[in-house]
Amino acid sequence: MSSSRQVLTTTAFALAFCATSIAEAQQPVVDSFNVASVVFPRVGIGTATPGRQTVVAVRAANVSFTVRPAANAAVWAVLRSPRPVVSNATAPRALRATMTGDTVQIELARALDALYHLDLGVPQGAALRITGDNGGEVRIEGVRGSAEVTHSNGGVTVLDASGHVLVATSNGNIQVRLVAVERGLPMSFITSNGDIDLTVPADVRATLLIDDSIPLQSDFPLVSDDTDGTRARLRRLAVNGGGPTIRLLTNNGKVRFHRL
Repeated sequence: MSSSRQVLTTTAFALAFCATSIAEAQQPVVDSFNVASVVFPRVGIGTATPGRQTVVAVRAANVSFTVRPAANAAVWAVLRSPRPVVSNATAPRALRATMTGDTVQIELARALDALYHLDLGVPQGAALRITGDNGGEVRIEGVRGSAEVTHSNGGVTVLDASGHVLVATSNGNIQVRLVAVERGLPMSFITSNGDIDLTVPADVRATLLIDDSIPLQSDFPLVSDDTDGTRARLRRLAVNGGGPTIRLLTNNGKVRFHRL
């Protein structure tokens, strides 16, 4: 892969995914409108360099997301429409992708007129950076890398991540399950209107930072870490002796803290 910046459009295909792409395109795609959709062509980005971590950064408005591991360490994207789409060779492309080094940037090439859905395939262990707006749910499952998600008007689910996770959203629940935690890095989970459900390994060492008004259920014994001996509104609760801060904030919801 050349180190020079490469711009790929939706006409580019990853050969490793041709068979999968055809099979998926032949399947009916139904969204919340119960209307069969037309699948836009994949954006094939290529394969990751062995021994190096791929970073996949995605920015899109009016899009819900599903992210899953891709075979052969490739990166691909499929944008699905909520309504039938008439084939038009002169229509502007919907997706744009660039790759610089080990970082893949995926974004919309034009504004969308409805809530679309973006399927992403990324290498196992990739670091994800997702920024969405007014886009329904974000679901990341089985990638086993770190994840940073900034979203609005939609819930966020990150299952079986490894490393660290940061999530900020509004009007949606947050569910995160970490199978391994990168020691020494703080994490935060913030929603303005929703519940937070966090699962971490049993041996994690951390300090929860949580407002006193938020209902909290924990599988771990929690020890107050307030240094002045008074119970402040913003509580610091040590887990397994304490460690990096895990910030938990919701204005209208509860927090569940589970042991893996």
